[in-house]
Amino acid sequence: MKKTIKIEILQLLDGARQAKGLTVIIDVFRAFSLECYI
Repeated sequence: MKKTIKIEILQLLDGARQAKGLTVIIDVFRAFSLECYI
């Protein structure tokens, strides 16, 4: 049996409200702002 993966890229609060199933949130702003300290 073959399974398919559906990937949707959603943004901001509206995207968070629409998200279903396993959700991965990437905090790009925080990661970028800490880059100079690493």
